Formats: sequence, structure tokens, C-alpha cells
Amino acid sequence: MAKKKRKPGQPTKYDEKLHVAITRELALLGKTNEEIAEHFHVNPDTIHQWMRRHKKFSDALKDGREFADKRVARSLYERACGYSHKAVKIFQYQGQEVIVPYTEHYPPDPVSCIFWLKNRQKKTWRDHPLEVDPQDAPKLVEEFAKMVSAAGSGQATRGHNPVPATASEIQDSSRGPEVVQDGDRKENARG
Repeated sequence: MAKKKRKPGQPTKYDEKLHVAITRELALLGKTNEEIAEHFHVNPDTIHQWMRRHKKFSDALKDGREFADKRVARSLYERACGYSHKAVKIFQYQGQEVIVPYTEHYPPDPVSCIFWLKNRQKKTWRDHPLEVDPQDAPKLVEEFAKMVSAAGSGQATRGHNPVPATASEIQDSSRGPEVVQDGDRKENARG
């Protein structure tokens, strides 16, 4: 009679009925894998193994986190845009309790707006400067020159120095105080 081969190591502590329900609740509370492992008195690697081996456990963790993330996103959106809700104030008047309904208003929160925009529209609202491919630089310089010339009546000024209006003037003025030729006109680009 052949004996059953035992797997090496300790028997698993995983109990589907117990761990799936509790894991979803912990995920709803925003717990990390490490905190969930601590709750179950197991190593964090065990949580990762359970996620790979037990689909219901993995789904419970994902569903809980997804629900919590959606709730937080909605709250952040409401905070960024401002919101109102019904509320009551309770007073005492001549020994009698008086309940007064009213609408509580919360104005938009600029910090929440910035946070939302930086995460939802990274290209437009990011803090760090744009990284430019050197091959695109001449095109960007030309676009900048068009914006500068459109801002004024053909030539914008900063202090007493004229701001260059064409890409070649911008490129020439960045090299130092040189004479720039524009048709027959000669002037110092730096002033």
C-alpha cells in the first residue's frame, strides 16, 4: 500500500469562508497587504501567495480596494467642486427643543482642485517643466515667437529691450549681444 506524499512545510492557515469576507472588509478600510498579513498573523508573502492561488481571495481584495478608491475619488471630486447637503441644528427655546433644518454649503477647495487636475491631466498641470526633444526645439521656438508677436501689436517689449519677434532673432539673441539684421534694419538684440 502506497503512502500519500505530504507537501513539505506548514499546513496553510487559509480558510476561504473566513479570509475572503474579512479581507474584503479590510480592503474597504484601506489596509495594505502588510496590514492584512498582520491581521491574519501571517507573513506578507503569504498574502501574495493566497492572491495567486485563491481567486476568491484575490477578487475580494480587488473589489474592496476598488470600492474604497471610487468612494475616495467621489469625495475628492465633491471637495474640489464644492457641494451642499441637508443638515439640522438643534436649539433649546423656552425649555423646548427646536430642530431647524438648513442646507450646509462647502465651497470648492483649491488644494483638492489642484490635486485632482495634477493627477487627471498630468500633461497640462504638472509641476516639473516639459522635457523637450532637441529636434523639436526649432518648432517650439517658432511657436513661442508667434505667441510673443501676437501678444503685442507686432512687437512686445520687456523693459527697454525689445523681445525678438522671429525664431532667428530669438536664436541669435540667445548667443549674446550680437547685431541682428532684419531686412535693412540693424539693431542690438540685447539692447
